[in-house]
Amino acid sequence: MFRHEKPKTIARARVLRLSATKHERRLWRELRMLNRNGYHFRHQAPFRGYILDFVEHSRKLIVELDGNQHGIEENLTRDEMRDKVLFDQGYKILRFWNREVEESMAGVIGKIVFELEQRAPTRKSFAFSTSPQGGGAD
Repeated sequence: MFRHEKPKTIARARVLRLSATKHERRLWRELRMLNRNGYHFRHQAPFRGYILDFVEHSRKLIVELDGNQHGIEENLTRDEMRDKVLFDQGYKILRFWNREVEESMAGVIGKIVFELEQRAPTRKSFAFSTSPQGGGAD
């Protein structure tokens, strides 16, 4: 099923890419290295009305990097609702705290690689592209 994202969501994702935190930039560098092994992570990717920190669509794996604001009750509830919608779409969500990226990048990457290896690739689809040529903005 092909779904176009709203222009406002796409614009917001672009802004988020440009204003990434140091933790996001650091994790993104590592995930781009995994792309050399045949994976295809995207950063700040619009999907189903949400903006995903990092996603590998063919393995249906989402990686979210959380700062202190995600510990606030209101944000926890919103994250749970969002995660349920994504889970219902067949995605697995891994959440890491900024502190984990800072203190144990090897452990974070190890968990991500483990999940990638556990999840069989799904059929490739152009439904996740944000450009008319079929390539992502990442």
